[in-house]
Amino acid sequence: MVLGHRLRHLRQEAGLTLAALGKRIGRPASYLSQVENGRLEPRLGVLGELAGALDCTTADLLEPTPPTRRAELEIELDRHQRGPWPTTLELPLVRPGARTDDDVLEALVGLYQALPEIEVSRSGLESLEAGDRARMANIGLRSEMRERDNYFAEIEDLAAADLAAAGYGGEGPPTERDMEGLAGHHGFTVERVKGMPRTARSVTDTRRRIIYIPQRDDLSVRAARSVVLQTLGHFALAHAETTDFEGYLRQRIQSNYYAAAVLIPEEAAVGFLGSAKDDGDLSIEDLKER
Repeated sequence: MVLGHRLRHLRQEAGLTLAALGKRIGRPASYLSQVENGRLEPRLGVLGELAGALDCTTADLLEPTPPTRRAELEIELDRHQRGPWPTTLELPLVRPGARTDDDVLEALVGLYQALPEIEVSRSGLESLEAGDRARMANIGLRSEMRERDNYFAEIEDLAAADLAAAGYGGEGPPTERDMEGLAGHHGFTVERVKGMPRTARSVTDTRRRIIYIPQRDDLSVRAARSVVLQTLGHFALAHAETTDFEGYLRQRIQSNYYAAAVLIPEEAAVGFLGSAKDDGDLSIEDLKER
């Protein structure tokens, strides 16, 4: 490929057309065109004839350095287009011509250079793209949480209203009976069952409005409260089905916040924490027992 570019460069510097150079060495212009485009490798004898016709040495023709930046870009683009990416990304092959602007070649080569060196399948590329979307969603949601100071007033209000509707007395952490009352408030019942898949903490039958959770031997009362509340949070917050990662992550954050807001009611917690701060005796363990 470099040989072809060097031949074209030296020919043009000599002011010769393909036909004129071909006449000097007794070869047709079509033959020289294929050499310049990297489709034919000339024999050493032909290289000597070309060097003589162009008033240069054979070493000048075989020099591995591209003669110009333009030639370097065309060689680099050809190398990339022979790799796996055009097939993987279903990209059309670009054949640079005299009218192809240098800036276009710079852009194309730059885009190829930005791709990973390793070969990636279409599914692998989709996984990389999904990972990028997930990272961007995380960054956006973290920024939003910082702006809100990790506080969702509307979810705190909803949790307080739901607790009141379930008959929560306002003292201590909500009990399992409170959780059942809260589930009933949203039209659900909670049933413990045998044989739950180890990977599933709960299964919700939305038609029969039942939340299934493992037996007490497999899921403690404290853990069961969190599981039931996280599930109820989606319904209390009227979450719709989502297909994008950011929407899914946002719903998970909101449902987890709802569960925490029910387990640690804001009004009681703020009063306790304020007093504990004034006394210089603040412990999260004490809050758990309240």
